[in-house]
Amino acid sequence: MSLRFLFLSLLFIQTLYAQGQHSFGLYASLGTGTILKTQLDGDASYELQKVFGTGLSWYYPIHSRLGFESGVSWTTSRLIIGSNLPPDQPPSREIYRLHWIRIPALMRLNLNSVFYASAGLLVLFDLSPRSAVQDQTGMGAALGMGAEIPIAPHFRLQIQPYVNFNGLLLSRKEGHFPERAADAGIRMGIRFVR
Repeated sequence: MSLRFLFLSLLFIQTLYAQGQHSFGLYASLGTGTILKTQLDGDASYELQKVFGTGLSWYYPIHSRLGFESGVSWTTSRLIIGSNLPPDQPPSREIYRLHWIRIPALMRLNLNSVFYASAGLLVLFDLSPRSAVQDQTGMGAALGMGAEIPIAPHFRLQIQPYVNFNGLLLSRKEGHFPERAADAGIRMGIRFVR
């Protein structure tokens, strides 16, 4: 899986780089998350931990202060579900691994030469093998504010706090109480500019 992702990522970079005026970057993100759902009496607890992602981003300037940002990322996290049992019963936990491919379509506003804000839609593909939560495949939203610091003539360091809301529009809804994952964290990367 990861070798195929690396190959497709390099092919994606080469294709974009041949097109001219844009720039691209590589990044990693680390955060935590939650499962947004209707609380039911006696329901189990859901805890989304250690959300880690890596990806490629592509930037296309529209205007001096406005641009379009897209790319592809792979995200993995750990979901812990704790059962709600009576006090005389021993607690039980189930652990699941979640895997997502995200394709953002963001508008980016450059606030000045260093700081920027970005917001837009996410297309999400849930590749989790087995999970106790709703399949997150569908559309989501992303929001972030960050800084981009020049470190060399063609390289910029990016640091961006972010929040992602997954599964806002699900491709298929399961039941009357669907779960939606949300995550927040810090994204760090390098942007290559011409």
